[in-house]
Amino acid sequence: MARWRERMRGDSGTSLVEILVSVVILGIGVVGIMSALGFLFSATTKHRDLAESNTVALTVLEYLADPDLTPYEVCPVVGGDQYEDNVAAAVAASPPDVDTLGWTVTVVAEVWNGTTWTDCGTAAADPGLQKLKATTTGASGQGTVLELVKRRTS
Repeated sequence: MARWRERMRGDSGTSLVEILVSVVILGIGVVGIMSALGFLFSATTKHRDLAESNTVALTVLEYLADPDLTPYEVCPVVGGDQYEDNVAAAVAASPPDVDTLGWTVTVVAEVWNGTTWTDCGTAAADPGLQKLKATTTGASGQGTVLELVKRRTS
């Protein structure tokens, strides 16, 4: 019987302390993986919103760049309101695969006065070169600013 007891002492199993240390190490690893996944999901959402914002802004600028759909309009006569109407039409005419709901789109028109860009409403004259700046902003705060230079053809 004494032999059997000696043999059992050498073959002891895992102690409670070893199991607790293993559980703590595994717990730290799981928490690290979960926080990395949370960051990944957050970054993916921001990237998707930014890409969608860019698509909406490009859709609006392509509409405004097309001379058949939106001919060049002289700034002092038109002011800024006509461009807002054109933006509303661009959003309504966007392709079905572009979701513009939930996006705020604003367009600001400026004219070239020979040395710098001037606000469309305050320019003395329109020499035939305009810069249209489209800004899109979503509910998440993501947004895009794109610019287009438009020239009078006649």
